[in-house]
This record gives sequence, structure tokens and C-alpha cells, in this order.
Amino acid sequence: MTISPVFRRLSARTLLTLALLSSGCFDDFCSEFPDANACKGAGGEGGDGGASSTTGGGGAGSGGDASGGMGGEGGSPPNPGCLPVEGGEIEARCGVYVAEGGGGVGTRESPYPDLVTALDNLGGATRIYVCGSPELGGSVTLPAGVSLYGGLDCATWIYSAASPRPKILGDAGVPALTLEGDAFLETTLLSFDVEAPTALLPGDSSIGVFIRANAYVTMEEVSIVAGDGAAGAAPPDMLPQASPANNGQPGRNGAQTPLAAVSGTNVCEGMSRRGGNGGLGGDDGAANPNGGDGAPGDFGNGAAGGGGQDLDANPPICFPGTNGTNGGPGVSGLMNPLLASLTASGWQRADGLPGVPGIHGTSGGGGGGSEGTNTYGAGGGAGGTGGCRGAGGQGGQGGGSSIGLLTFNADTVVLGDNVTIRVGAGGAGGGGQIGQPGQNGGDGGDGGLENLAQTVDAACRGGDGGRGSDGGNGAGGNGGSSIGIAFAGPEPTGGTIDLSGVGAVAGGGVGGFGGMASQGATGKPGEQHERLEL
Repeated sequence: MTISPVFRRLSARTLLTLALLSSGCFDDFCSEFPDANACKGAGGEGGDGGASSTTGGGGAGSGGDASGGMGGEGGSPPNPGCLPVEGGEIEARCGVYVAEGGGGVGTRESPYPDLVTALDNLGGATRIYVCGSPELGGSVTLPAGVSLYGGLDCATWIYSAASPRPKILGDAGVPALTLEGDAFLETTLLSFDVEAPTALLPGDSSIGVFIRANAYVTMEEVSIVAGDGAAGAAPPDMLPQASPANNGQPGRNGAQTPLAAVSGTNVCEGMSRRGGNGGLGGDDGAANPNGGDGAPGDFGNGAAGGGGQDLDANPPICFPGTNGTNGGPGVSGLMNPLLASLTASGWQRADGLPGVPGIHGTSGGGGGGSEGTNTYGAGGGAGGTGGCRGAGGQGGQGGGSSIGLLTFNADTVVLGDNVTIRVGAGGAGGGGQIGQPGQNGGDGGDGGLENLAQTVDAACRGGDGGRGSDGGNGAGGNGGSSIGIAFAGPEPTGGTIDLSGVGAVAGGGVGGFGGMASQGATGKPGEQHERLEL
């Protein structure tokens, strides 16, 4: 259940008052809480405020329904307790304290040296006070309900909006400040600067503040700066395949004992491929001395084998095995239609879409054998093995973006008018990868030789294996964007956004271009937005 921001701010006493009034217990309430406003009578005109009061003195009450008297002129600011007010001093009991050069135990008199130490030693505290203007290096994750206050003087712990502010300078490639979410816990950020440096690694983004799901956050006197996103990289060239595939064996010569010629096995993505066996030479001593037919390739699924020699046929010759078919080219990658995506893990760049792999070549059929005459006929050659297809090229990396404030399904994010957000430029998209070349098919084996002394004709050749086709080329990555506030779910309110230093939009990467396939698509250019809902 999500609690309305209005009800979040009602004190326990106010809720009790409402409950008692609604239940008809008004008299009992006033007897127990005589000082409540609802139980007071009319008051006289108040006197001047004292030296430690911001409001005037209250008038004397006289009963009845008349309004109380007007308070007198206020004096100097009171001790604000734990919530900073202009000119007020933070009490020692309020939380943990951080000061540049500190090395203590987190008290006001002996503060911690940095935020990391403070966060590791909260001990149930929900407020962290940082005095002065230290540069707090390294990205920070703030638990839900833990607030950060700057603008404090290190000698007095008095707050002023005009005081120098601490700065969180994040690590490259990750948000400088991440705020965890809980619908029942409010987080406040007051008088702080947050800066995300320019991204360094290809495709990384620069993000100032990331607010996670269910968070309830208010900011005042805060500046958020994001650096430039890094350009995406082109994937490295793929390694070529072993080339060519296995050749078929030659057939046995005439007058040699018949033995089928075979082809080596080629494994493409776990599937075995092999050329068809050559036809056996005819056996003159057998009932049928005709040459044997060659077998089809790929265990019956490839190219057809050639017929064996039959002297009673017209013409009385053998036939070579059929060549395998070449694979058709793969389809090249299309442009990624997304600008980017936002998940619970954060901002996800838009890489180019990959190319589709090619098609395997089929294996050749075996050649037919020759007829045996007075001895054994010659054997047909085996078919060559089909080549494996080429893999599709990878898409280029998307360019990194520059984003000031990123929120994912945050419950409530309220930015004061004195919260400023400035972003940099997005990075260009990386180029797409060229698809992998297909593998050449193996050559068919030659048929066995003739034997003139025995009047044996030569056998026929096996078919060549088909070539595997090239993979499709990858598309270029999309350009990175420049966005003041990007959000999914409720929109953050308030804040002032500055896009003046962004420059031109980042271009998309060029698609891969090579081989049999068409060129991959060029990536989508980045965009510029003050606010963008995803």
C-alpha cells in the first residue's frame, strides 16, 4: 500500500486528535490534552517574542469561542533540533557526523572522515550531517530513509543555505548517488552537490542520481551534474572458419577389390555432415556386374549420388555425383527501434541488432562406379562435405548517455526550485560487425581409373560440397542521449534543467558491410530531452 504524501506528514498527536474527534470523545480528549488548540478559549493580544523565539508570545486565554490574540514580534531563531533551518545549530544527539580530515567515531565533536565510514556505522541513525565542502570521492548508495544534510559550519554545526556544500564525486560508469526505496521511509537531500564524471569505458553512461522503486525523496539546495557518455565500440572481427570442408576420397581403380570411397565428417553447430559414398565397382563374378550407384550426401539429405555404369543402358556410362547446394546469405541486422530501456537495474543502452546466420551448404553425392569386365570395375569418388554457415555479425554497442536524474517507479520525488540539473553529451554508437564468412565445401573425390588390360572403364567423380553462406552483418549501435530527468512511473516534480552544454545529438553507428549479405542498418541517433518518460 502506498501512503499519500499528505498523511505522511501528519504527526502522531494530530492523527490521535482526528480519531478522538471522529469517535465523539472530544470532552475526554480535552481533559487529557488541555493545551490542544481545539480545547483553548479566546486569547488576548500576545507580547513581544523573546530572544530565542521566532514567533511572538501568546495572548492570555479567556474562554469562549473567540480567537486567540495576535502573537508579538519574533526574536532570534531557536535551536532547530535535528532538521536544519537557516541560522540554526544541529544538536549533538541527531545522527552521525562527517567532516573532512575527521578520524573519530561519528559524533559531532569527533566526526567520521567520509561518507562510506558513516554509512557503514549508522547504528540505527537516519541522518548524516556533513560540514564544510569536502569532495567525497566514490559513488554512494543511500539506504531508504537515511537523509544527507550539508551546508553546515564545521566549528558550530550551524546551517546556512549560502554555506559551501559537500560534493559527491562518483565513480565513472555508475551513478554517483543511488537512493534505495521504501514507501514508508522519507529520504531528504539538502545542500549537496552531486557529480558523475565523464564515462570512460565504451558504451558506459554518466548518471548523476538514480532513485529506485518505491522511494520517497525530497531535495533542496542541490546541484546534479552528469558528464558525457562514452562512444560505443564496434565488436572485433570474427575468426574465420576452417576452410575448406573435407574432400571426398577418390574411388578404387579398376581391377582392385571394391571398397566404397567415403568423405570425412564435418560438424556444423553440433550436426554432422558428410558427402555420399562412391559407388562400388562392378563384380564380374557376381550376378550383376554393373557399377554401383553413388550414395546421396548428408546421410540421404544432401545432393543425389550418380548412377553406376550399365553396358545395357543407353548410354552405357556412369554418372558423377551431384554437387551440393550453396547456402543463401544471412539477413543483416536492423536498426534497434529503442532509444534505450530502464529497468530496476538502471539504464540500458541500445546496442545494434545482430545479423542472422547464413545457411549451411549441402554435401555432394557420391559418383557412380564402372562395370566389371573380366575383373572388378572402378569405384566412384565420394562426395565433398558441405561447408558450415557463417555466424551473424554482432550489433555495435550503443553510445552511453548523459542523465542527471534517473527514477524507476519511485513513489514520490519532489525537487525544490533551487535544485539544478546539468547534463553533457551522449556518445556515438559503435559500428556493426561484419558477418562471419561461410565455409567452402569440400571437393568431390575423383573416380577410380580405368584398366585397359582388363577393359575396365574409369568410374565417375563425386559431387563437390556446397559452400556455407556468409552471416548477415550487424547493425550499428544507437547514439547515446542527453536527458535531464528520465523516469518510469510517477514523474518527479520541480527542479531546473540545463541542456545548454549538450551540443549536437550523438549519431548512430554504421552497420557492418562485407561478404554476401547486405550492409547492416545504421543506428538510431541519440535524443535530447529535459524530461523523458520511458
